[in-house]
Amino acid sequence: MPLGGARTKRTLDASVGLASDADMAVRYGKKGARTNEIDVSRYASAPFRALSPFAKHSEIPVPGRVCASILLDLSEGNLMPSDLDEAFSNTVEGIWQGLKVIDGQTERAMFTGRVKKRRGRPSGHDFGYRIVDYLSARALIYVPAYRHVLQRAAVAAVLDEVAKQGRSDDVFVVDVSFSDNPFSARRPLSHAKLIVDHLNGALGPYEDADRRIAESLREMSAPFERDLSDDELWPRYNDSIRRCADRVLELGNLSSSLDSYEAWAHLYERECLIAEVVRAGGTHLQIDPLRDALDAWVRAGIMTQSEANTLSTFAPMCRFSETWYSTARR
Repeated sequence: MPLGGARTKRTLDASVGLASDADMAVRYGKKGARTNEIDVSRYASAPFRALSPFAKHSEIPVPGRVCASILLDLSEGNLMPSDLDEAFSNTVEGIWQGLKVIDGQTERAMFTGRVKKRRGRPSGHDFGYRIVDYLSARALIYVPAYRHVLQRAAVAAVLDEVAKQGRSDDVFVVDVSFSDNPFSARRPLSHAKLIVDHLNGALGPYEDADRRIAESLREMSAPFERDLSDDELWPRYNDSIRRCADRVLELGNLSSSLDSYEAWAHLYERECLIAEVVRAGGTHLQIDPLRDALDAWVRAGIMTQSEANTLSTFAPMCRFSETWYSTARR
């Protein structure tokens, strides 16, 4: 989940391919309805087929398995992708299809293998410690994975070309199907619609969420950047974990109101912060704040007790004991 900066009013910027509606006319449309269209499907010509979710890109983080602090460690060389199991995919579509739960099974081989639409009625998508519904999966899995691809330099250059064409004339971005409402579960999510919304700044709430997540990470790392004794360090670190856990409570239970990118981004932020609390709070000196956080999240209805039990096994402490949370609760 990339760490972004603060959101600002959009002006045309060739380095990132973003513009305001007043500066460019990049719109979403139906394939074949107009001549001035850009096809971004897997059947498109180069360079625009690079925008397809079927396009191969190396090491796309799988949402629910790679949190922001892990990406930071990877960027600083503290971790290697090979250190993580089933945490990266070659395609966005491989993530989306591979995490579908059909007849109780996922198909994670699609992360690196051949991708195709899986047959059968999904019961949800696997988000690591829980199975999430269709709209939650869009907010937590598809959009974060696709945004990661759009932010890569090679793909951003393709977006620049879309923006460039939009500066000179109205241009319509199209896919094989048309679905102009990403918040309706009645139609598939259109990545062409996401491209247009990304270029026109509508996905800004995700950037805001990334900024707040980055701030939480900086706050949790701050005690280690000072010359503190253990008696000073660990209480301050625990307090930062608790504040991050409290932010999760502030965001609350959001699954019933996923009708805007703002709501999607709040859900994304909440789940990212949950992952960071578990990763930071799961060592032997930080069991208490993590246990308290899990209990509070269960009481608030953010997760079930079963989901909290599963989530606790992702903490670093599980290397020593997989039962520390349930044992501590007794």
